Amino acid sequence: MTPSTHFWAVLSAAVEASGAWEWSSIGLEIGVDLVAVAALILYLRSLLHRRTSELHASEAQFRRLFEDAVEGIYENTSAGGFRLANPAMARIMGYSSAEELMTIPLPGTAGGVLGVANAAPGFFALLEAPRDHVTDFESEVLQAALAEK
Repeated sequence: MTPSTHFWAVLSAAVEASGAWEWSSIGLEIGVDLVAVAALILYLRSLLHRRTSELHASEAQFRRLFEDAVEGIYENTSAGGFRLANPAMARIMGYSSAEELMTIPLPGTAGGVLGVANAAPGFFALLEAPRDHVTDFESEVLQAALAEK
């Protein structure tokens, strides 16, 4: 016999019978199998652990692809600066690291060197059109060595 707990509840309701209000009670028993509940909790916990491990492995795989890509991969802010960039993008732009690339001032600000802001409005206007991607869009940016000249 498995351990279980029984909960008793009494539901009371006012019932109108023959024009007079009377109280009626109904007994309700709910049986809970504690072993089944414990097994369910353990199963859900192991499922959560497995899914979390899969998510971490997937993130690590994406991170390796992003970091080791030979193509420059980046994400811009709407103002035109870099929000995210991989090491290849930093090398293409003439910077020693992606962190250095992301800290450069925006164009039009004091010390700003990149030429991406002039293209940002056109790019974002294309994204606002009823489409889910942009193709054949070109923009001019200045490498670090060229921007300093």
